[in-house]
This record gives sequence, structure tokens and C-alpha cells, in this order.
Amino acid sequence: QGLLLEALSWNEGDNIATQSEIITSQKIKVRVALRLAPNYPEFREVTSLLVGGEETDYEALERRIGDNPLLAGLVGSIDVLAERRGASDIVGIITTGSSKQLAMDTANYTAEEFVNYNTAERNKEIRQAVRFIESRIVETEQELSKVEGALEEFKREHTEILSLQMEEVGSLRAQIESLGRRIANLGEAVGQLETMTGVDQYFAFSPALTEVADPQISPLEQQVLQLIVQVNQSKRERSELLSYLTEESREVRLNALQTIELEKSAQEIIVSLLRRYSALGDELVQQRRALVERQILLQSVPEVIRQLESLQGQVALRRESITLLQRRLQDAEIQKAGEIQEISIVERATSAGAYPRPSKLFKALIGLLIGTILGGVFSMILESLDTSIGTIEDVERYVKLPVLGVIPHLDTATISENVLRDDMGSDATSGDLENIATLCTHFDLTSPVSEAFRTMRAQLEVLLKRNSWKTLMVTSSVLREGKTNTACNLAIVFAQAGSKTLLIDADVRRPRVHKVFGLSNTQGLTEVLLGVTDWESAIRSMDDLILGKMGLNNSQVTPGLEYLLLLTSGRKVDRPAELLNLERVGKLLSEMRDHFDVIIVDVAPALPVAEASQLSPGIDATILAYQIGRVGREVLNRCKNRLESMGGNIVGLVMNDIEAAIYETRDTGYYGGYKYRYGDSAPASGFLARLKEGLDSLSLPRFRRTPVVTQPVEAAIVQPTPSAPDISSLNMASCVVCGKNFDAARSDARFCSSACRQKAYRARKTRQTA
Repeated sequence: QGLLLEALSWNEGDNIATQSEIITSQKIKVRVALRLAPNYPEFREVTSLLVGGEETDYEALERRIGDNPLLAGLVGSIDVLAERRGASDIVGIITTGSSKQLAMDTANYTAEEFVNYNTAERNKEIRQAVRFIESRIVETEQELSKVEGALEEFKREHTEILSLQMEEVGSLRAQIESLGRRIANLGEAVGQLETMTGVDQYFAFSPALTEVADPQISPLEQQVLQLIVQVNQSKRERSELLSYLTEESREVRLNALQTIELEKSAQEIIVSLLRRYSALGDELVQQRRALVERQILLQSVPEVIRQLESLQGQVALRRESITLLQRRLQDAEIQKAGEIQEISIVERATSAGAYPRPSKLFKALIGLLIGTILGGVFSMILESLDTSIGTIEDVERYVKLPVLGVIPHLDTATISENVLRDDMGSDATSGDLENIATLCTHFDLTSPVSEAFRTMRAQLEVLLKRNSWKTLMVTSSVLREGKTNTACNLAIVFAQAGSKTLLIDADVRRPRVHKVFGLSNTQGLTEVLLGVTDWESAIRSMDDLILGKMGLNNSQVTPGLEYLLLLTSGRKVDRPAELLNLERVGKLLSEMRDHFDVIIVDVAPALPVAEASQLSPGIDATILAYQIGRVGREVLNRCKNRLESMGGNIVGLVMNDIEAAIYETRDTGYYGGYKYRYGDSAPASGFLARLKEGLDSLSLPRFRRTPVVTQPVEAAIVQPTPSAPDISSLNMASCVVCGKNFDAARSDARFCSSACRQKAYRARKTRQTA
């Protein structure tokens, strides 16, 4: 069984697929079941399950199937498959049945019902328009009959009064109305003819002089009507020929020549008719103008005459409405007659063959076998193509660098709840809130992310103190690996420890540090390097944070920001690589060394651009930010080799966006009800816990965000020498605020607690204000 689809679509494959879905839909199957019901007992119950009028309404049939499970079961027993035949527009219908005759009838009925459905859908709007116009004609004729009866009754009641001036007034009124109708009809006819000549399309044409026979105009109108019918008929014949012939065939070319001749003749006659219409229109306008002037002279018309004119106007209005509706009906009928059938049946089913059906068990075994084979092949392909690094041990073994920090996934939505939104500036947006919320070390001290940064700070303090380093550069291989978040939070934890810290945003291509801290970027590093200003004037302090989008209260959520200074990137430049050369930046860093304990430089990614490679020789230590799953191990290793080849000192990696293992407990204390587990997890208890432990052991080791156990400080590859001072050995110092002695982690520590540090900061601000 085959169907030829003649409809055009933007995508031919999508159109064929859509038609195939319609062929196998329930609305087609239920119509097929209705036709099978008289000859096949298994479908006879379908007729009784439908209500009168639903058999031809496809939407009602679909609703009935959804409401009646028995009907849905009978329809579902019809097995129909539609598939495209090669690259053609032919769709083949394959059906199965309990007998050969049933299979053939099902295929033939399916094809016929699909053709009927397609034709009905294409012509639905035209049929609705025809029915609406017909109903309006009937209603208008009824109204006209009532108004005419009222007019006749009015004339009988006022016969004596109307006899005085009825003859003149009625004649004059009738002439004006007649001329008005003729002028309107003439204008409509002229508009139709001009439209046809303008767009080169031929549609329904209403002659202008249907009530007057003109020996010069009437023949031309008849010729135009005949030529329009002939041109449309020729075009329909061309569409039918193209359904099975090509453009180069003899019949199609002859048809095209015939259509051109007919259109040429129609154009010539239309031009002649338009000239006659123009002359006639001028004549009618002059006649009507004279009658209107005569009517103006009749000033004293009795009330009866005015009522009579009102009734006559109503009658004329109804008649004009009927005439207009009849013309619209004629246009709709022409469009309905001009519709061609877009789908035709190429070949009917004349025979059916029997084939064995495989059992469900056989299908299940075959599917299991194919799935196992494909799964194994797919797993081997993924393993061979996987170039990512899954664990910390893989990173250290492949890159040969220590992992200084393992940063868990940063949930800015949770941290943003701690941000005081009312304290932010009036111009702050949701994007500003999301940027500021990345400062987890400032707004959420007890989070796993903050603990991870403090662990990283402890390792870096050992390195900086042992080697007398002060400058740190944070970069990454590619974009979006968390280097800026790492630099900002690392600078905050150094400041919280009492170190005077400077954070420099050297990523002038895509700067982000000023957004994280809610500052403007009008003046910064680029202005300093260009000599527009000095670095002391360009540096931002906590006062700028308070006056910026962060606000006063947000800046004082956690003490320590008073020790943090910022140097934003400044305005963008055309050639950042030439501006950020080692000589300029190295000179600037040399001037800053004596004023700060730690200088952290956020630089653009090392592989796409050259700034990180240029600056790395002049930086004491370089930290490489890496996100598991973002880039392959070859890319990470290439980045490391490039920096080292330029003389950079890479001290370790920071692994970002790791899901930390956090276990909630009922303990209360410094960590606010959380316990951080390092090493192996506790033994599982209970059946569900043991089952979860077994499933976790079967999970693959490589994922984008692999749960990783946080490394202790002593697990880093960079170990302090025996001669270096131990972190746990603390010195005694005296607090400059309260005078209390305390164990100082640094030799230059001055405060015993964060409360004393905050008191000193407020006192200093008070003195500056005074």
C-alpha cells in the first residue's frame, strides 16, 4: 500500500515523518475500525460505542477514545506501520491481521481514511466560511422580509399623504440609490481588475452592470469571466500534471504555453474593459450629482415622508447586504472548487503474506545481547577517549605537582542568604548579589569551602615564610576554572589571619575582581602602568568597599577586610600583552613588596593568552587552578610546561568545584554543628547503609565532580625542612588593645582575637574622621 505526498514543506523529511505519525494515529485507526465493523465481528462493537455525529468529527473521536478504555483497546488492536520508501515522497503502509483479507482491508482503509482526513483538514476553513456566509444570507433575507412587510403596511396606512409628493420623492430617491449602487459596483469591479493586473493572479470577478445591458461593456465582462475560468482551469491542470510529470515533459510545457496565451488575452480585454468602466463612471457621477442637487431643493418634507425614507433605507441596506454576501459566497465557492487533492493513493494492497512472529522471550534475549555488546563497546570507546583526571592522586602523579587545596562546590545561592541585601546600594542587581556571594570565606566561615581555603592558606604560609616569598600568581589553563574565586577568597583568608594583603586584578581582558567586591573599574592597574596615576592612589581599601555595592554591614560581617587592599584592572586596553610586560609589572611589584605581607595577582588563563607566561618569571610562586572535567590532562600538562619553560615557579594546584564529604551531627561547638571527615568513612550500619556502601564501591572513578576526601595539610608534597619553623609552635605576644598575653601564630601579630582587631579598626576610623 503506498501514498504519494504532494504537499511541500520546509523540511521534506520532517513533513514525511509528520504524515507517517498521522497515518498511525488513533483518529485514523478508529475510522478504519468503523469501516471494518460490518465485515469483521471483532470490530462490530465499535459502532455501538460512538454517539451520533462523532463518526465524522476527528476531535470528538479522539476524546471518545480517551474516555472509553474498551474503545481504546479495540482501536489499539489495529497494527499499522508507516515508513518512507527510499528518498521518494511515497509512504508505505504495513498492516497485520488475523487473516490476509483483514490485513489488506486494513491497509486500504487506512490509506483512504488518511486521504479523507488530509482533504478535510485542508478544506476545513473554506467550508466553515461557506457555512457562515450561507447562514448570514438566510438571516438577512428574513430581516429583509420583515422590513418589506413593515414598509407595505406603512404605505397602506398613509396612502392619502403619500399621494401628494410620493411620485417625485420616490422617483428621485430611487434614482439616487440606483446610481449609488452602480457606482459602488463599478468601483469594486475596477478594483478587482486592477488587482488582477497588478499581482498577475486571477480570482472571482463581479461584473459592474448586472442590471443594465450595455452593448459595449457586457460582452467584455463575459469574455473576462470566461478567460478567468480558463486560466484557473489551466493552472489546476498544471498542478495535476506535475504530480506525476516533470517540468520538462511535453504536456507540462504545452500547458504552460496555453496558460500564457490565456493570461495575455485576459490582460488585453481587462485593459479595454477598464477604459469603458472609467468613461461610464464619470457619466454616472455627473448624473448622481444632478439628482442630489434636485433633492436638496425639497426642503419641506413631512414626517411621514421621513419615516418612509427610513423604511426604504432599511430595505435597501438589507438588499445590499444580501448582494454582498452572495458575492462573498461566490468567491468562497470558487476557492473551494479550486482546491486540489494533495495526497493520492499510488497503489492499493492486493495481496498479503504470512510471517512468523518472534516470541517476547526471544525479543528480550536479543535485546539483552545487543545491549550488552553495545554497552561494552561504548564503555571501551569512552575509556579510550577520556582524557580527564578523576582523583587527586591522578593529578599529582600525572602533573607532578602537589595539590595545595581541594575546594568544594561553591553554592552561591546558599551563601547569598547571609548577604545583607538591604545594606547593598540601590543600584545593586541580582548579578551583583551573585558575584558578592562568591566571597564564602567572608560571609560563611563554617562552610566546607572556607575551611578548604584556610587549609590552603596554612600550606602557603609555610612556603612563603621559609622562602621569603611575597608575590603569588593565580592562573588556570582555560576559562571558567575558578581562578578569580580562588584568588579573592585566598586573599581574604590571608587578611583574616592579620597579613596585610594586596589583591591585583591583572586579567585586563575579562576582569572580575571589581565585580566580586562590588567596586567600580574606572581606575586600576592599566592606569598605573600607563603612568596616569600612582599605585598608592589607585589602591582600594575597606572604605571603598563600604561606599560601594557591598555596604557597611556586609563589609563588617567578618573582621579582617581592613587588612585587604585591592588594585582592580582598570579600563580595557587594545594590546594588554604589550602593557603587562615583565619589566613594567616587575618594577611595580618591587615597589609594593615593602608595603605588604602578601601580594596575590589574578592573571588571565595561560593557554589562550600570553600575560601569564610573561609575568610568571617575575612572580615568586604560581598557583594553577584546575577544575576536574573542564579540560583534559594533556591541556593541564601543556599549561604547566609552558609556564615552567618561561621560568615560572609553579608550587602547586588548586582543585575547584569538588563535592566535599560533610556529615551532619548533633555536636555543638566552633564548627556550628558540622563535622569534617578526613580519610575513610565510618563503617556502615544497617542493611540500607551496607547496601549504599556496596553501590558506592561499584561507581566509576571518573566524573566531572568526583566526591573527593579533603587532604590534610601534611599530605602535601611540599614539606617544610627540619630547620623551618613548625606551624604548631606558637610565640607569646601581648594584645595592643586589651593587653592580654596570647599565643601568636605570627611574629608580628598584634591582636588576641577578632573582637580586639575590630575595636582597633573602629578606633582608627574614629580618629581619621575627627
